[in-house]
Amino acid sequence: MPGISPPPVRQMIREAAEALAAPFSNAEAVHWVQSRYPRTNLGTTQAQLAICTVNQPARVHYPENQRARVANDPRYDFLFRVSKGKRERYEPDQHGTWRIARDVGGTLIVCCDGDTPPVVEPPTGLGVVLVRSQIEAANRLKERCHGWSGSEQGFDRLHTGMPGFELPVALIKAAAVNDLYFTNVYAIWRMGQHLADVAGRLPDDPVQAVAEIASLRHGEGKSGPTHWSFASKIAHFFVDPDRFPIYDSYCAAMVAWHLGKGECDKDPSNPYRAFKTNIDRLRERCGFELTYRELDRYLWLAGQYRERRSKGESAQINTELRTLFEDPSRDVQTDLAALLPPGPQLWPDHISATESGHASMTRMS
Repeated sequence: MPGISPPPVRQMIREAAEALAAPFSNAEAVHWVQSRYPRTNLGTTQAQLAICTVNQPARVHYPENQRARVANDPRYDFLFRVSKGKRERYEPDQHGTWRIARDVGGTLIVCCDGDTPPVVEPPTGLGVVLVRSQIEAANRLKERCHGWSGSEQGFDRLHTGMPGFELPVALIKAAAVNDLYFTNVYAIWRMGQHLADVAGRLPDDPVQAVAEIASLRHGEGKSGPTHWSFASKIAHFFVDPDRFPIYDSYCAAMVAWHLGKGECDKDPSNPYRAFKTNIDRLRERCGFELTYRELDRYLWLAGQYRERRSKGESAQINTELRTLFEDPSRDVQTDLAALLPPGPQLWPDHISATESGHASMTRMS
């Protein structure tokens, strides 16, 4: 009717959500709006879909949602994302009470029922207790990551079916680890030869053995980059998983977070030495049986989850894990809440660096 202005775009989307059968796709909602309000800007429509979805991580980047609050504003909190590209009407009794909160770095995040509160950093020098329920949550979440699970299973079968490090086998193992774990070994043929050469004379000490694998030399004996992460994965999957923990930046950072700044070794000349000392310290302090494989799953997953919650969409994390973290299903969100529970729960005061025989060190980088 002439002279009557169209409603706000968010209201158009609410009308679409009431009219369409649930769950409806983004495309269906956009088509519904465009067919009834043809002059509506497409980009605005798509943006409002994110703004009005209570469990959409990207909603916090829009002005309407740039403050901490419970998602109970009928203007902006009426959609729920059930899967990628699919939404339905938000019902707190069914979906839980969602809210916008701030994490430890002050970044806005979405969370549900207090299950995924902002991660609180421990005070300087104090660490955060690691409990069995976090390990169990990580194992359940890992089973949802078929690429990750398949890689582990493939390595285990390769270890059993092709034992040893004769040159053809060494090349296959080196290429598999480098390709599936992105360990940035560019001279893979030379690394395979190096692995075949050193495998028969690896030291018994795990730290020295990893250092031997990691130190790839170029022509004329010139030193090249030291591939610590690659070497630790080769040793873990193809030598002995019970002697060699997997080293990478996320695992190292999570170990430091749990132990606290005052009880982490640092060794720039051999970061694996410091990492193994620190991870063994964490295992001892936990007070329950924990394999390196179980601990690696937790550390890698939780480390990237902390990164995602801290930096939001800009976090540079594994693609498969990013999809997992954005899964709105109740089971996944419950396990993510258990992965990094409210806290921090600090280690008991009586467990000090002096009493445990550890010198006070700075946190690993």
